[in-house]
Amino acid sequence: MTVSNFDQWKELDEAYAQFSNAKAQYFKLREVAKQSIDVAEEFRFGSPGISREIAFEKAKDLSIEERKNIFPDIVAYASYVHGFTEASRDLILGLPREWVLLNIEKVADPILKNGSHEEYSALLDLYKLISPSLFDSLIRRCAMSDDLEIREIAFDYAQKTKPK
Repeated sequence: MTVSNFDQWKELDEAYAQFSNAKAQYFKLREVAKQSIDVAEEFRFGSPGISREIAFEKAKDLSIEERKNIFPDIVAYASYVHGFTEASRDLILGLPREWVLLNIEKVADPILKNGSHEEYSALLDLYKLISPSLFDSLIRRCAMSDDLEIREIAFDYAQKTKPK
């Protein structure tokens, strides 16, 4: 082994040691943060604070009643596509189905009132997971929209499900 190769390996070894220490520190601090955050506060849009990742991780550990308290915030996160869309859906699907069916539309309705193609599409995907009748109801709402892009959602779904 040449001196040059030895120096490169030594540099790589030192960088790996720094990386390992930083990674261990990250996981330690992440656990401390998970114990100390107020999940409900972190779910509020525009809330400054820690990362959403930690808030979503901690939300998984909340009781059903605690999740119900942040249900409007979870639905809001599920209403558009981003890194936590699937996690939002999973939190919703983890709630009692009958309770979700009784509450989802009154929470989603204000989002849809001013919603665009994105909100309608994301909520349709969620509704499809919750209930066929809920999904069908939202498709009909899309079909009657004044917004051409939203009406096209209903047309696109009709084309996908049309028998060949």
